Amino acid sequence: MRVAVISDVHGNLPALEAVLEHVGQEGIDELWSLGDIVGYGGKPHECLALVRERAAICLGGNHDLVVSGVLDIGQFTSDAGVAARWTRSVLTQEELELLAALSPQGERAGISLFHGSIRDPVWEYVLTADVADASLRAQTTDLSLVGRGDPPDPGWSTEARGMLVESDHPVAGKVKVVGVPVKLSETPGSVRDSAPLLGQHTDVILAEAGLSTAEIARLRDAGVVR
Repeated sequence: MRVAVISDVHGNLPALEAVLEHVGQEGIDELWSLGDIVGYGGKPHECLALVRERAAICLGGNHDLVVSGVLDIGQFTSDAGVAARWTRSVLTQEELELLAALSPQGERAGISLFHGSIRDPVWEYVLTADVADASLRAQTTDLSLVGRGDPPDPGWSTEARGMLVESDHPVAGKVKVVGVPVKLSETPGSVRDSAPLLGQHTDVILAEAGLSTAEIARLRDAGVVR
C-alpha cells in the first residue's frame, strides 16, 4: 500500500490543492492527515471539506481543538489566538463539531500516528535530538509518524539542516531517525516553489545529518528520498 501523509494545512487551500494534485498523479492508495487542518489560513471551510473527502484517517491538531473549543483558546496568544478566534467565527456548528471529534493520535495499518510528539501528541514539537529520542522511547509500534511541520519560531534557520538520532527501541530495536528541518519558502505552504529545493540538496542534507553514502543510496533505492 502506498500512502501520502499530510499535516498542518492550516487553512491554506492553494497549498492543499497543489499537494492533492501531485498525490493524484502518484498512484497513492490512501491519504493520511496528521492534524491542524485549520488555523491561520483563510479557507478553513474548503480545507476541512477536502481533507474529509480525501483522507482515510484524520487527526486533530492543537489548532483544530482550540478552534472547536475542546482546548481553551486562552492557551493561544498573539497571531495564533487571533486566527483561532476568526476561524471559530466563520465555521458552522457542524464543522466545529467535526473538528471537536478529531483525536490528536490514532493508528492505521499498524502504524501509530500523532499530531505532535509521541509522548505529547497535542503540544510538543520534535525539533531536537533529545525530544526525538524521548519520543522513540515512548513508541509502542514498529513505526510512528508525527505531524506538526511548523516550528514555533518563525525565524528558524535553514542552516540547521538535520539531526540524527539513534535509539535502542524496545520494539523496533536499533532505530536511526533522520529529521530534516528545511524552510520551504518565505511564503508558508507554497509547495510548488519549494519542492525542487529539497530534491536538489537531499544528499547534502542527509550527509550533514550524519548518513553515509551507502545509507543515502539505500534510502533512494527504497523510494524514501528522491
